[in-house]
Amino acid sequence: MSQGRPNIILIISDQHNKHIMGCAGNAIIQTPNLDRLASQGVRLTNTYCPYPLCAPSRAGFMSAQYPSDIGVFDNGGSAFFSSRTPTFAHALGGADYEAVLCGRMHFGNTDPFHGFASRIHGDTGNDTVSREILGSGMNRTNGQTRYAIEVAGHGKNGFQAYDRSVADTASNFIRNRKPSERPFALVVGLMLPHNPLICSKEDFEYYHTWIQKPEPEPASALDRLHPAMKKWRERRGVDQLSPEQNHRAIAAYYGLVAELDRNVGRITETIRSGDQSENTVIIYTSDHGDMCCDHGMWWKSSFYEGSAGIPLIASWPGHFPSGTVDDSVASLIDVGPTLLDIAGAPPLPDVSGRSLLRLLQGQSIPDWPDQVFCEYAGLLGDQPSCMIRSERWNSQHRGQRTEDRGQNAIN
Repeated sequence: MSQGRPNIILIISDQHNKHIMGCAGNAIIQTPNLDRLASQGVRLTNTYCPYPLCAPSRAGFMSAQYPSDIGVFDNGGSAFFSSRTPTFAHALGGADYEAVLCGRMHFGNTDPFHGFASRIHGDTGNDTVSREILGSGMNRTNGQTRYAIEVAGHGKNGFQAYDRSVADTASNFIRNRKPSERPFALVVGLMLPHNPLICSKEDFEYYHTWIQKPEPEPASALDRLHPAMKKWRERRGVDQLSPEQNHRAIAAYYGLVAELDRNVGRITETIRSGDQSENTVIIYTSDHGDMCCDHGMWWKSSFYEGSAGIPLIASWPGHFPSGTVDDSVASLIDVGPTLLDIAGAPPLPDVSGRSLLRLLQGQSIPDWPDQVFCEYAGLLGDQPSCMIRSERWNSQHRGQRTEDRGQNAIN
């Protein structure tokens, strides 16, 4: 492998609140592997998804375009990710990288590859997709329903076993790769901390002990909400949840984040123990966040920081400064152009995403707009809406503007 052609490993989780990491200042959560990755690289603190829902956000991630530009609006049948849409995986293949997908990506049945040369681990399956959208049936624990919070606690769920299998498969691929082979770009898709909010008993008891029971939102705060957000809450029944139910669910979510971190660690330790660790880029991010009871709310599908904000950490020894925090405003659709820039691949044509490489190298980009767009066509009867984050301001479609001081600032 020639110099300047690093291997690239990108890990993308599902529904990770960017504030729930030790490196983000959370004193309760135990995420030593993500913290170590941040200490060895760059953490971008103001990164957002293009759409606070799984499939549209991932389609935007892959294509470096906004979901409305490529016609992907939900997790199921009314729109799908066209095989004719170019992705960063296509471009990496054109640059003689082996683009490999391992695990979750929510592509659906029409095209399981979208430019990847191979998939070494399958997705979670599409049987839950329609039920998640409907919020009913056997998979209510996966969806945006009050029931998903009411049953939170300790035990086992299929996503835990799935992520362990994905992490093992990714680690084996890295371990068995020969230095003489062409460079690869491995995208690892993990499900956690997506609900069901069921974690191990050990994790649950630890976080249930240390996390303070949340207080209900005061009536004065609820009265000030926009009617669309009041209806959002009513449809999902979050105001009917008790403090103890929310407490149990927060503990379970923290436990799933801790388990996610352990799976990330299994992959990153495999990288570090190999002979190509100094020539490997590691990037961690998520498709969107989870409110985790902030403002008394859960899941995604809103423009609060917990939902629309995402973690983004990047490490490349000798190329990215260690332990750096950058507050530039960025988007998940910028990640694909960044990968292509790192790989020396030609950029995708006619995309909205921009490369973050110079920011990750500790340089400034004079014309960086420091703003991001996020959209949402609606789910479960929600009102279609959009958001612009510009410097320290968040604004929504209705024209209300609120100052963002690093907390949940919308509404």
